[in-house]
Amino acid sequence: MRFWEIQEGLNESPQYVDPTTFRLDDLEFNRKFVNNLLPKVKEIIEDTPDYQVLKTGDGISGWIFLYNIERKTADYVIQYRTKAWGKWLPITVTQCVLWRNPTSLFARGITNKIFFNYLLKTYPAIMSDKLQTANGHDFWTVRMTEAQAAGFKVGVADVKHRKMNWFEGSGANNYAEWMSNQDTFGEADKYQDIRYVILGQP
Repeated sequence: MRFWEIQEGLNESPQYVDPTTFRLDDLEFNRKFVNNLLPKVKEIIEDTPDYQVLKTGDGISGWIFLYNIERKTADYVIQYRTKAWGKWLPITVTQCVLWRNPTSLFARGITNKIFFNYLLKTYPAIMSDKLQTANGHDFWTVRMTEAQAAGFKVGVADVKHRKMNWFEGSGANNYAEWMSNQDTFGEADKYQDIRYVILGQP
């Protein structure tokens, strides 16, 4: 299997996407995916006797994944790629595509480690991807809520019309009301242009 076929098969994280397209829950496919990534590892983010968090790529694009040493599988995967959007959003954004094994004990808490302790310290901002499952949408709303509570600036981008809607208020109630008014997810193709954004400096 060629590597681009694996890349094309991973698409989580605003329209509905069939979760089976990830295929990483298939043990054989998952191990092939890992075998393709391991020779490309450029950085070890975390190293334990049971698992490693590894990064491939050149900082512009690549993969971050949690490697289960005993099972030889990826239990958590992020594909990152950066993009400068222009004057309307004058920051380089890391668009994150992700998948995780919900049964993995090692994957517990790994999202906050990668998002808040690594990506947001390495890149100016994080932006969600254009394709999103229902679970992926829930994932991003939780990350936005955690980020806002931690003091990070959060917003919703309309990349088609080049507009940003930042949350400018304060307090959990005001944030909950603002978030409930954001039209960010559904079956229509228009939602692919609506993305969540978290700025890296609280």
